[in-house]
Amino acid sequence: MTRICVIIPALNEEAALPAVFKQLSLSETDEVVVVDGGSRDSTVAIAQAYGAKVVHSQSGRAIQFNTGAKAVSDGSASRQDDVFLFLHADTCLPEDGLDAIRKAMSRQAGDGKFVGGAFRLAIEPATFSLGFIANIVNLRSRWLHLPYGDQALFVRRGIFEKLNGFTPMPIMEDVDFVKRLRMQGQVVLLKQKVVTSARRWLANGPWRTTWTNWRAIWKYHRGESADSIRVFYDRKLANGK
Repeated sequence: MTRICVIIPALNEEAALPAVFKQLSLSETDEVVVVDGGSRDSTVAIAQAYGAKVVHSQSGRAIQFNTGAKAVSDGSASRQDDVFLFLHADTCLPEDGLDAIRKAMSRQAGDGKFVGGAFRLAIEPATFSLGFIANIVNLRSRWLHLPYGDQALFVRRGIFEKLNGFTPMPIMEDVDFVKRLRMQGQVVLLKQKVVTSARRWLANGPWRTTWTNWRAIWKYHRGESADSIRVFYDRKLANGK
């Protein structure tokens, strides 16, 4: 059975983590690593109570993802087909999520196996606007084969190590990673949906958040630096300007 290592970056996520763990249907060989970025709430205690391995790092998803991968990686050849699942702390898998990954990664994709993939997206609590936005995300993922981090990216460990993990960057780490992953082989989009929290859309408004996301991605593709995109993103959303 394919071993899945679930890597969750967290920073003050005591409210979100219980629901995430509730949806994880682990086998005896699977592992969960929570990478804490300096939480001041009960994040670490909750993760430990659910049996997760907790490691610590600087905050930032790229850094936390790479730290988590190192915590489960022993580099042995027999483990190259293990799967790393990078799961945001506010995103819940479907109940059969891990089994769906195993089935997908055992299938052939053209001349070889899938190198990685992601799920379709649902946003809750659902509204008409957020449902429409989720549908656009799913169409983009299907047509362009370009899922983002909140869709629970997964990848074979051997491929992840070949790519040297996520590029340390303050934003767009998921877009950069999937772009490089697609050069290694086919990426699958599973029919099952993960459910991510609507909190960032509700905090700044669904259309303002979506428009800012699109502009940030456009800036990335035109070659602007991740640092400048991070400044733009925080100015438009985090600071409410």
